[in-house]
Amino acid sequence: MNTHFFYQSFNHRKIFALILLLIVSTVTSSACTENPESLMGTWKNAKGTRSVAFYAENGKYHSQPVGDTKDISFKNLTWKGDHFEGIALTDKGEVSCTILFNSADALDITFKKGMMSRTIRWTRVTL
Repeated sequence: MNTHFFYQSFNHRKIFALILLLIVSTVTSSACTENPESLMGTWKNAKGTRSVAFYAENGKYHSQPVGDTKDISFKNLTWKGDHFEGIALTDKGEVSCTILFNSADALDITFKKGMMSRTIRWTRVTL
């Protein structure tokens, strides 16, 4: 048995699998980050205590609270090519925020005020 051929073929398979994995991960991650419309829909925070529905108006993105949630909303979100920047209205006042797609159904929202920041994972409820 020619072991050299086996090892050479095995290495080609590993390289092919690695290239395929890179292509799939690139297509998957860019699919949601290149389209700001992916933000549209209803999202909830990690604890499930707050929900908002995002919508577009005059080239900017905003949200409105869903259900009993009245203490958070987002306004004037602008698409920056791979993330959103804008304002979050919380029970503690107005803070700046950055929204980054973690996946097609998960957002990482960073709230910033002065030197303080906090990132919370939000998940999609509906489209």
